[in-house]
Amino acid sequence: MGWLRLGSLLLFWVTGAAGQDILIKDGGREIAVPLPDGNRLSMVWIEPGTFKTKLSYLEGGGDQQHCLVVTEGFYIGKYEVTQGQWEGVLGSKPWVGQPFVKDNPSHPAVYLSWNAPKEFIQRLNGAANGVAYSLPTEVEWEYACRADTESRWSFGDTPDLLQDYAWFRGNAWDAGLRWAQPVGTKLANPWGLHDMHGNVWEWVYSGQTVEAEAAQSYMVSVTRGGCFGTPALGLSSEVASRFYWNPENWQGGGRQVLEHGAAYVGFRLLRKGPKLTGPTAVARHSWGQVKDGNTRLSAP
Repeated sequence: MGWLRLGSLLLFWVTGAAGQDILIKDGGREIAVPLPDGNRLSMVWIEPGTFKTKLSYLEGGGDQQHCLVVTEGFYIGKYEVTQGQWEGVLGSKPWVGQPFVKDNPSHPAVYLSWNAPKEFIQRLNGAANGVAYSLPTEVEWEYACRADTESRWSFGDTPDLLQDYAWFRGNAWDAGLRWAQPVGTKLANPWGLHDMHGNVWEWVYSGQTVEAEAAQSYMVSVTRGGCFGTPALGLSSEVASRFYWNPENWQGGGRQVLEHGAAYVGFRLLRKGPKLTGPTAVARHSWGQVKDGNTRLSAP
């Protein structure tokens, strides 16, 4: 435990038995999680709430809008998991030598099968003493993507703005950039998440809970968000940005993507709460600096 002053910035840390520290920013709204190789994964806190969706299969049929409730807050990746993070945790580079991908640590990790993120998650959970990292469920993903909006995209209904927020067919594939781009190079949604529209499709659990997903086969494997080759309307917050991978669909390459991944499919991580807020016993004269700066807390 200790204090460190860097100019006007005051850092606080507590090192636990695991020897791994979580950097806490903005009162816990954002954290930087240590990875086993020493790099970090930025995550943003999402408060519980409700949202409207047309994901009617979760509600029992029909095409009308439904109101879904997210009862627990969670942290979700500020960016898609990068090649550098993947290689640092697992030591492999499954995208090397594959078409439509650049080998670059800041680009999304791709050519990952449906089961590949689970290996990454298991390694991370083991290093963090069992903290519940997982893929987001489809409900959690869409809730985070919408960011308390009901418009076609999280920034509104104006297609001309899409180029500022997403890599998609118009500014990537058709422009000769036929691969995923570095994460975080487009504007974030209202909750501070980047690339929720476009860049790469993201693997999600198709049920409303991880437990429900465990009871199903990969017959219901789903990706959300669209990619660098998807047209504008396919990147919306709505069900248009949903793709269901059927292993029996040989013509559509369903089994190939499920078993080997593709250049246009990646993932981001979710971490279950509680929200981390750092120490509360802070000297009164230091409170303003801690509130405006960063604190650091060991992983539970």
